[in-house]
Amino acid sequence: MFLTLTGNFRIENWRCAINMRKGTILLLVFLIFVVVLILVEQNSIRTNKQSQSTIAPLPANTETSPTPSNKPQGFSVVKTSLEGKDSAVGVGDAIIIQFSEPVAYDEIYYELQPATKSEASMSQGRTVLTINPSLIWKINTIYSLRINQKTKSESGQNLSSDFVLNFRTVGSNGY
Repeated sequence: MFLTLTGNFRIENWRCAINMRKGTILLLVFLIFVVVLILVEQNSIRTNKQSQSTIAPLPANTETSPTPSNKPQGFSVVKTSLEGKDSAVGVGDAIIIQFSEPVAYDEIYYELQPATKSEASMSQGRTVLTINPSLIWKINTIYSLRINQKTKSESGQNLSSDFVLNFRTVGSNGY
């Protein structure tokens, strides 16, 4: 009888140890998942802050930049982060659009073709729109970004016309 109880006791301890190991492993997997999730979120925040910090020296978009002779009237797009029509964009790069006036809250209408999940954010002064892909842009794809004329400024003016920007995605090495 003594041996039977000891044997059962040891078997139960062994089963308990296995269950504890499973629980520990599940807890470790969960903690690793949370850490990875936090790192990804911080990386996306850092990327967004880096995109925001490059707003000041935006190159002029040759299609829409005002020159002394053709300064746009009213509310319009004045600069983009792209050098010109059909510019190459890295698969993780943001598209940055600068408006001539602050955009009214919830009054911006844009569309991406091919349809892609994206995240849009406005600068604090509401004159700069940053569009990031939710994950990455599809490599070697031509996209068309259309900002609809229904987009309004804080002063109530509609965008002077639809703004269309075409770009092609490239990998990190430029191909």
